[in-house]
Amino acid sequence: MYHITKTLAIAISKLSPGAVDRLARGLAFMVFDLLRIRRALVLHNLKIAFGNEKRHEERLRIGRTSVYHVMLTFIELLRSVRVDIHGKTTCRGLEHIQAVLKEGKGAYFLAGHLGNWEAMGSAGTRFLGTPAWSIVKKIKQPGVNRFVEEIRHGNGLYTIHRDPPGQALRAIRDTLRKNQTVGFMLDQARPGAPRIPFFGTPAKTQTSLAAIWRKHPAPVVPISIRRTGVERHEIRVRPPLPLQRTGDSKKDTHENTALFNRVLEEMIRECPDQYFWMHDRWKE
Repeated sequence: MYHITKTLAIAISKLSPGAVDRLARGLAFMVFDLLRIRRALVLHNLKIAFGNEKRHEERLRIGRTSVYHVMLTFIELLRSVRVDIHGKTTCRGLEHIQAVLKEGKGAYFLAGHLGNWEAMGSAGTRFLGTPAWSIVKKIKQPGVNRFVEEIRHGNGLYTIHRDPPGQALRAIRDTLRKNQTVGFMLDQARPGAPRIPFFGTPAKTQTSLAAIWRKHPAPVVPISIRRTGVERHEIRVRPPLPLQRTGDSKKDTHENTALFNRVLEEMIRECPDQYFWMHDRWKE
């Protein structure tokens, strides 16, 4: 699969931006409208998130457009084997992360699957001039995982794998000591995770960042990216979050994670049609 994926990526990298847009739209139409892969889940999630705030027709449009952006993100990742994934990326609020790094403690990035999250991680290294790391889960297919790892590192996005847990924690600690950044994507459910409000409805929520922060404190800086065109993106960095730290570690972990959910919700509401609604966040 490694060589097949790489060959496909090289072929896609030769397409023009217009052809890339048409390919993404064609794939989105096939997935959402013809095969209807996870269509019901996407609309279910949008109904939970927005309820009567948005009419069915608007939720349908958001769902269809979100699948287009997911397809475009994967295509842009494949194209980055030869095309600079962050060459046309701008950044607002860079001063926030520059300020916290002056403290010498490193920083955590709080992010979600919004816009082209791959370009966001790669651009982090470019704008900061120091390696940007991200916590990731290995892809089950070894050949595809090898290719994605190679292309991420080539783009300047460095990865820390969740498993084994002890190894990941040590890597995070060492990264912070080097005054570098570690990104957490906290918008996907994990088995056994507690239910914490997200868009007003309890959802299985990772508490890993809040728990690790208590052991290895460093500023937590929200970051998001939105697509402004094919291979054109704008990153927004927000001020570091005021986190709770008392003698009750369980309560602190819950309250800080609830804050993370609220911030992620704010970022998603800014461009809901670029969010990854295909994940079963409110699963039973």
